[in-house]
Amino acid sequence: MACFPAPAFPLNLCTKSKINNEKSNCSRASVLLGTDQRSVLVRRRCICAKETHPARPLANFHHDIWGDRFLTLPHNGLANEKESLEHEKRKEEVRRMIVEAITNPSRNLDLVDSVIRLGISYHFEEEINEFMQKLVDNLDECVTNNAENLHRISLCFRLLRQQGHRVSCEIFSNFTDEEGNLKEALISDDDRGGILSLYEAAHFRVHGEDVLEKALSFSVAKLTSMANNEYPSSFFTAQINHAMRFPIRKAHPRVHTRFYISTYEHKPSHNSWLLRFSKLDFNVVQKQHQMELTQVSRWWKEFDGERKFPYTRNRIVEIYFWMMLNYFEPKYGFGRVMTTKAIALTSVKDDTYDAYGTYEELKLLTEAIERWDPDMANQLPAGYIKNFYIELLDLYCKIEEEMVAHGTSHNLQYVKEEVKRMAKAYFKEVEWAHKKYTPSLKEYMAESGLVTSGCRHVWTLALVGIVGEIVNKEVFEWLSSTPKILEASSIICRYADDIPDYKFDEKRGNISKAVECCMKQYEVASEEAINMLSKQMDEAWKDMNEGCLSLPKSVPMSLVMPLINYVRLAPLFFHERDAYTHPEDAKEFLNSILLDPIPY
Repeated sequence: MACFPAPAFPLNLCTKSKINNEKSNCSRASVLLGTDQRSVLVRRRCICAKETHPARPLANFHHDIWGDRFLTLPHNGLANEKESLEHEKRKEEVRRMIVEAITNPSRNLDLVDSVIRLGISYHFEEEINEFMQKLVDNLDECVTNNAENLHRISLCFRLLRQQGHRVSCEIFSNFTDEEGNLKEALISDDDRGGILSLYEAAHFRVHGEDVLEKALSFSVAKLTSMANNEYPSSFFTAQINHAMRFPIRKAHPRVHTRFYISTYEHKPSHNSWLLRFSKLDFNVVQKQHQMELTQVSRWWKEFDGERKFPYTRNRIVEIYFWMMLNYFEPKYGFGRVMTTKAIALTSVKDDTYDAYGTYEELKLLTEAIERWDPDMANQLPAGYIKNFYIELLDLYCKIEEEMVAHGTSHNLQYVKEEVKRMAKAYFKEVEWAHKKYTPSLKEYMAESGLVTSGCRHVWTLALVGIVGEIVNKEVFEWLSSTPKILEASSIICRYADDIPDYKFDEKRGNISKAVECCMKQYEVASEEAINMLSKQMDEAWKDMNEGCLSLPKSVPMSLVMPLINYVRLAPLFFHERDAYTHPEDAKEFLNSILLDPIPY
């Protein structure tokens, strides 16, 4: 059995300064001894740990694949003077285009759609909101003018639902018969753009919209046939293949933007001004992301997490990538850095509960986290448990200091409650494993799965990290009420993670996961259980779509986007297996977004 040391670490700042001197001679000696002597002490600890706790659920995770790559990225500021001048000039010209488009929205749907998909809409939020409202106000006119244009009707529907407007699926009535079936006579196989647009629109369906259920099945069949009959390298086949894996509703905007830019320039009708600006903007924003990644990489290096907690997944680069995907816009830089640090500790906590700690140790840690009292550290055994607890409280103390400067430190209480909730949910799984008990799927999700999905935790962190916008008490109270959109997102993330982890966890004797729980509750084989969970995920997406159309006035769509984007990690990171556990699976995506600029 592998044996990991419980390295000593210095006490400093905030929480660490409050901890009393160690009573353990062994622990005190580890600080004072030299490297060779400390290694002897480490071996003694390992032997002691092995004798006292002979069985640890070690996962033997894949090593970090990046090394020090991001510690010294050769970035030179956000943009040089020439880039800045061109960026500003082109931005104002695009703004002029959108303002002109507002006068006749039904004729300018493609322009606004391209602005959004090219990843530059964040510059023009007010103008696009005005465009959408004008489109809603003149929806009948839009439908009448485009009655036989499947592409524009589908695009109109998707854009409005995408922005949170409740437009009826009756908008497709001209293309359906009395039973809601699509009239194939009105949809030519040559209308490739229309069928692809219908496919994208259907992913915004809610419960009871049979027309869109049929539209999805119809469009999938048509597109599959088209892709099979096209040359594998054709432009349209590439679009279909990408859309099949990453429909716009489930695609991360930043990932989709990188792909869309590469295809948009091949469209004969593309706007060269838009294309040039989108490439320039992508690279400018990428430079900021690189600077932030360097910052958090240096923090992690100084934190020395790989040495202090060697049994965990060392994934600081992937964690930053996740947080960047939650909200990529330049104004959210503080939030990205802060949430990356917090989630890095959450990842250590996850692996501590799931892949190293024993029942007795984790019971003590859970009680300490629930108390959130620095003095509790003196009641924890020396070693990794105590180290983690001190580091956790110390990090949040430092985050609070940073938030004081922004006048938002009062919101940190909500995050701390989520940290406690997560620890309690993690320990519930430890209890089940300790008792060799497999709960039903309902029990698993209610007492652990919905919380350990991380949706509420990440969303709360993201909201706390938003500076300069109003994220008031009403927003956090609404989130604390567990709205349907939060429950649905938690289902998607939990199942998406558990399904590819099924075989991996089974080998380690980890049984309290969704697949096994579903097998027990419904008395089915693993394949059938996975099919059942996949169907529940599809239903949860409909709940999410409905939730976006039913937001309270105090919660604008912009505050929900970090949650939606977190859920969008599922098809990106948990496609065939867990790419967080197996980081090489996501390396190509990460390179394309964080490292490789777009030539222009």
